[in-house]
Amino acid sequence: MAPINSDESIHSFIIRRMILFGVLNKPRDLQGVVSPGGVVYGLPTLNNKQRACIRDIDISQLAEIIDTNAPYLGADSKVRVQLAKLVLHNENVEKSNRDSGNRTQLRYCIECVKLQLRSVGYSYFKTDWLHTAECSVHKTRLHHVSQLWHNCCGKRANFLDNLMSAFTGYCAKCHIDGRGFSSEVFIDERNRAQYFYLRNDKPAFSEEKNRLLLEKTAELVRKHKLRLAQNRKSLR
Repeated sequence: MAPINSDESIHSFIIRRMILFGVLNKPRDLQGVVSPGGVVYGLPTLNNKQRACIRDIDISQLAEIIDTNAPYLGADSKVRVQLAKLVLHNENVEKSNRDSGNRTQLRYCIECVKLQLRSVGYSYFKTDWLHTAECSVHKTRLHHVSQLWHNCCGKRANFLDNLMSAFTGYCAKCHIDGRGFSSEVFIDERNRAQYFYLRNDKPAFSEEKNRLLLEKTAELVRKHKLRLAQNRKSLR
């Protein structure tokens, strides 16, 4: 059942599974994995429909995926298991990587995606793309996934349109082939906050650092739940 690729991000893996299970039909279906503006955090947190898409993966397997396929500030197996529980059951467990300095915009390399389509028949987002603005393979600038308008036809697009265009190489609006719908990532002082690079180093954590991390993530969970409750109240 659609295993994760060795260089694929955990966010991409969840998205591909959602497509296979037929539960990705509108932008809000991606909530917890990618925001409507294309923002991803270090780890996704899954709702029931998303969780069902990876029901063949247990906690220990997910902990290994977090270790190898997430741009996460690494930890020992105990902390990875805690994070896996967060992804699968995002209540009453410690949460990590939701602070504003540990998020970034989803982006991709056009040439890598072309190669993926030719070699494996589908495309996916690499973990490496989440912490750089340039492809390490082709030495070319990465391209935005999130765009308000597609360059080829000028038509307005939502994030799901953008995502499917990036995956397939065809504009979701005018169906032109050629990747003319996307723009290169350009970072300056005005948009730098949208492109904070996710941490990618993996130091050996001591027990004391593990304890501090869990305390911090517990506080982040509390704040996140409070924001969700406030958002739900404002939508009523």
